Amino acid sequence: LKDPFLVVNADILSDMDLSVFSRQKANSIACAYLPDARDFGLVRVQDGKAHAFMEKPKDGGAGYINAGYYLLKPDAFDHMAKEVFMIERDVFPYLAERGELDAFIHQGYWTDVGTEERLAGARRKHHH
Repeated sequence: LKDPFLVVNADILSDMDLSVFSRQKANSIACAYLPDARDFGLVRVQDGKAHAFMEKPKDGGAGYINAGYYLLKPDAFDHMAKEVFMIERDVFPYLAERGELDAFIHQGYWTDVGTEERLAGARRKHHH
């Protein structure tokens, strides 16, 4: 790869405008604000940057979550010494600690359909 590339998680339903997102600076992560983020890890967002990644809030609570859309530079993985890694655990925290990961705030519809329960909820919402 020579140019920035887009990565999209497959278990997301969203009205994300990819033409807008793909014009962001490379090494950007889309974040969505959820009133109840207990099922998701949180992203500390400040001044347009993703600064840190935290575990799921045990008691619920609101916050920014990783919305599953990434615009990355080809060298984003260059620091990885091992062949098998998790982008969320190994790459994003590394970039964030160095101030190299921008946060794009998505303000439209967003839901994760990664569980049977949330998939059923999304189907109910879209059947009306």
